[in-house]
Amino acid sequence: MKKILFILLTIIAPAIGFSQNKVKLIIDAGHGGNKDPKDAKSKYGDKESDFCLAFAQALYDYAKENNIDAVMTRTKKNQSLTFDQRSGYKSEPGVKTVYISFHFHAETAPNIRGAEVWYSSKTPNANTSKKLAEKLKASFERLNDYDVFIRDKEAVVFSKNDMPAVIIMGGYLTNDTELKHFKDEGYQKEMAVMIVKAVNEL
Repeated sequence: MKKILFILLTIIAPAIGFSQNKVKLIIDAGHGGNKDPKDAKSKYGDKESDFCLAFAQALYDYAKENNIDAVMTRTKKNQSLTFDQRSGYKSEPGVKTVYISFHFHAETAPNIRGAEVWYSSKTPNANTSKKLAEKLKASFERLNDYDVFIRDKEAVVFSKNDMPAVIIMGGYLTNDTELKHFKDEGYQKEMAVMIVKAVNEL
């Protein structure tokens, strides 16, 4: 089913009209570096920051393949960024600019699973951010066949970026089924396709 969904998305993506509106993605791979105490880990030692970078890179690559301008805040595993270094981006006139940040959860109970999409209702772009979150929720639910929750949160990357912004909490490193998905490059690209489609539809 997932393979069929991906094929359909790949077929319709060029027809959505990426070139009709100039789009730019600011893509943030959460965490990074070797001394981040909040960098979650699986029981096998897999690091949240590495998956953040893998999903960010997949989104960046897919955007570039479709002639969409994209910038990554972090490009290396050992790169450590402050919140200020991840923030402060400005929209350009006539360019639909969106900020996407990747993160993952971890819990002690291995059965807990599920993605979330965060946005902030306390920013000038709150309505567009919420609309994007709703589109991503619907897409991710079709991909994973479970409920995805939208959370209204405060974060530096929301308050200091002059554009619609969401944080994608991709799921739980502590759930073996989800962890297997995170390691799958095909799954990473499926997520990228869905994100680009959702942004284009804003």
